[in-house]
Amino acid sequence: MTTFNYTFDTTYPDGSVLPGSILDDSDRLIKQAIQERENVDHYWPLTGTQVSDAKAGEHRKVQFYGVLTVKPVLAAGECALYLKTVAAKSELFFENEGGTEVQLTSVGSLSNIVLQTGTQTIAGAKTFTDGIVVNTQISGTAITDEDDMASDSAVKVPTEQSVKAYADAIAAAKGVFVGSGTAIFATTLTVANTWQDLDLSSIVGVGLRLVQLEVMLNADFGYMMKTKGWGETPPKYPSGYVGPNSAHFPGINPCSLQFTVMTDASGVVQHCGTNALNTVTVKVIGYVK
Repeated sequence: MTTFNYTFDTTYPDGSVLPGSILDDSDRLIKQAIQERENVDHYWPLTGTQVSDAKAGEHRKVQFYGVLTVKPVLAAGECALYLKTVAAKSELFFENEGGTEVQLTSVGSLSNIVLQTGTQTIAGAKTFTDGIVVNTQISGTAITDEDDMASDSAVKVPTEQSVKAYADAIAAAKGVFVGSGTAIFATTLTVANTWQDLDLSSIVGVGLRLVQLEVMLNADFGYMMKTKGWGETPPKYPSGYVGPNSAHFPGINPCSLQFTVMTDASGVVQHCGTNALNTVTVKVIGYVK
């Protein structure tokens, strides 16, 4: 609680106080003018005709007028807070007694605020030798908010909402998906007993996929399928054409079987057959990614 030793009364002195009515009018006018002006940024209310509130003299706000073109010249023990023009806008600056000047605002936002200087260790984080600086640099790497997280950067700061959206998008893109139901291949093999690419990417996308396929042949011959980049060349059929992703279709036309095979990174598998004269029809039942 502030205690004032002197009464500040805008009506004192009146005409009854010497040296007379002229000087007392002038004195009252001075007090009224001071009170009116100090009450702009400071708390200088009138209680009746007196400035007597215990909070009188405290600040309501700090409003700067006038923009400096150069930083002030300060003596020991002095600091300064002032405005300078940056990009045609008035921005807030601070200067310490050593003459170090820091710009505190940029286009209405805080900028270059050093929270702590010197070598420091933050719990659960790394040690910084230059302090933590908002919107400037940590070890020479800019920290920027990136809501869409599109760059997968390790030095950009997302928001809570963007992290959730990012995780939701990943979850939605992974799982088990139903195939198109239309034939991805419906023709003869190019040549018998030779691995031939079967591009499934138009349905399953580009990337490694575990795919369930339906294969239908309209004649009796051996048929195999594999992941591209694996297996032997030329193809070696298992005995009796019985084995993983291989079959011998009997003379029941047409005849179908299901195959499970993994694509390569481009969404491609390979297939071959002992016959290049009859039609092979391949459909994607579903896939996992």
